[in-house]
This record gives sequence, C-alpha cells and structure tokens, in this order.
Amino acid sequence: MKQPIWIINSSLLFMVLAVMLFLIVSREKVPVRLSVMPPKHLETRIEKPRINTKTIYEHDLFDTYIVVPPAPGPAEYKLVVPQAPAARPPIIPVIQPPEFLPPLNIVLKGIVSSSDESRNRAMIMDNKTNQEGTYQAGDLLEDSQLVRIFSNKVIFVRSNGQQEILYLREKDAKTDPMFAALSGWSDVIQEVKPHQYALDPNLFSDRVKSLGQWIEMLDLTTVYKDGHAKGVRIGRVEKDSFAATLGFAPEDVIVKINDIAPIDTASRYKIYQDILHNPLDDKAIQVHYLRRKQPLNMSIIVQAKKQKPSLDGIKRVKSIPTTGQQIKEKEIKSLQDKYDFAPTLRDIRKRERSHMVHDAKRIKPGIVE
Repeated sequence: MKQPIWIINSSLLFMVLAVMLFLIVSREKVPVRLSVMPPKHLETRIEKPRINTKTIYEHDLFDTYIVVPPAPGPAEYKLVVPQAPAARPPIIPVIQPPEFLPPLNIVLKGIVSSSDESRNRAMIMDNKTNQEGTYQAGDLLEDSQLVRIFSNKVIFVRSNGQQEILYLREKDAKTDPMFAALSGWSDVIQEVKPHQYALDPNLFSDRVKSLGQWIEMLDLTTVYKDGHAKGVRIGRVEKDSFAATLGFAPEDVIVKINDIAPIDTASRYKIYQDILHNPLDDKAIQVHYLRRKQPLNMSIIVQAKKQKPSLDGIKRVKSIPTTGQQIKEKEIKSLQDKYDFAPTLRDIRKRERSHMVHDAKRIKPGIVE
C-alpha cells in the first residue's frame, strides 16, 4: 500500500522541478532603463529670448510712432533759511493831550422836577444875551446837548465829548460823589496815629449813598480758599482815594471787621450799617487784613466832628397870628406872593407852548427837517 504513495510524491516533485527549470530557461532578459537627464558635461543653459518692445514701436509699418521726450522731473527743492530783518527802532506814537473847551457861559436858574424824568425841565440863562429859556433832555445849547436833568443838576455833552455838569446850588456840588472823589477824603478820615484813624459818619453818609458805592470805591472781590469764602480783596488803589486814605494797598485781603467776616452781602451790609447808624462811641472798629500773607490790624474810631452852632441849623418856627388884623395881613401877604410868582409860571407855560408850536411847524407829515 505504501508504494503507490511514494510513486505519487516522487512524480509530483519531479513535475515541480521541471516547471521551475522551464521558467528559468524561458525567461526573457529585461532591458535596463536609461536616465532621461543628460550627463553633467553635456548640460547647456537654455536662455529665454528677451523681447525688446522698443524695436516693435520704432519699426512701425504704418509710421504712427512718435518719439515723445521724457517729462522733466521735479525740480530739486532747496531749503532756504530767510534772513532776519534788520532791527528797526520802535515808533512811539505821540499821544495828543486832550483839548478841553472853555465852560459854557450859562447859569442854571431852576429845575422843574417830576416823577417821570423825561418831563423834567431846566431853566437856564445865557450870560451873553441875559436871556432865560426852558430846556428839556435832548435840546441843543451852543455846541452842547442837554442829556439828563436831575433834581439838583443837569448834564451837558460838548461837541468834543467833554462832559459838563451844572449844579443848582454849591452844596449840591460838594456833596456829589463825583466831586467828593476829586476833592479827597481828608475831611472824612483823619489819621490819629499809625494804624489808627478817625471817621466822621455824617460826612461818610453824605458821600457814600449805598453799599454798592462803598464796594466800588474799594474795588472789592471775594477771596476763596478750598472752595470757601475767606474775605475780600482790595483792587486798584488810586491817589487820595478812600482806600489810600485808610492806608490800604492793592491786593490787601480784609479778613474780619469787628469779628464779622465780609464774605457775603449780608455781612457787608451789617458792617456798612455799623459805620453809618451805630457809632461805637469810644470803641473803635477793628479791621484785620493780610498784606502779602502777613496779618495786620487797623482801628477806626467812628466819631462825628463837633460843629459850631449856626443859624442855618436852627429851625425857624412860624409865628401864629393871634389877632384878626394879623390874620388878615398874613392872607394879604400870601396872595401877594402868589401874584409875584404868577408871571414866572405864566412865562414857563408860555415858553412851553411856543416850543410845541415851533416844533409842530418844523415837522410835517412824512417830512422831517
């Protein structure tokens, strides 16, 4: 049984060997693949041809090529430093002194005052012609114009802008704040000794009519520190002014007056009233102020000057008639006074009517001369 298997195996082995031999003998030789790259010694650089477009335009067959010259480039910028101008002496303008016209040769005789200022009238006499006339605001007189009429004075403006004031009485001129500012304060304030002054409240009240005027005279402004008011600073101080007479200097800061800090309107009004209406007799008003941050003190004695008694200050008491004859004489005298003043009133009214008629003739409907 074993012999046939051995024969089969041997035959199969023989067949395998025969097939392998056949494959080896019948196999074709595969050619070797050669490289497509040329050898290094045969390498040559192939340059791309450069196309010159200039030759295309220059060899134009239709003769349309035009040679355009190149545009000039921007000019080279050169920084030129300007030379400083030669020094010239400054021309100082010559300030011409103001030319003042001589005062008007007129006299203010009287004023008819009214609650409405536009109805005020002034009776003025011309000394050249000795003629008296009634004028209202806006009327012309020589080279001036009447601009305002008060109860005790009138104001004119001259052709050169010069202002001229006529007072009804000499006393009115002396008590006017404008006249007082020019005349100084030596009669109101007197220095007793260093840092101590005497002030007359009566004369002070005649010159200083309100708190606002007092603040304006001292040119006061409120001083603040850390957002809180600490006092008032004095501004300009002119010669012979209220502040200069009291010894103040510009930029002085008033901190307290009689332990009252003038930081608001109420405190300043209280100080103003103490000076006018509440004199402290022998006690002085103490003023504490700073000058260049250095504390200083000043005392002001509020005391009215003693004046000699005069007949002007004595009130005259009218005598009361006791008999019928005296009463009759009094009535006759009163009628006589009314009769004496009647022509003056008639003249005033007559002049007013003549002015109205004259103005009506000058002004026509639609036409003004």
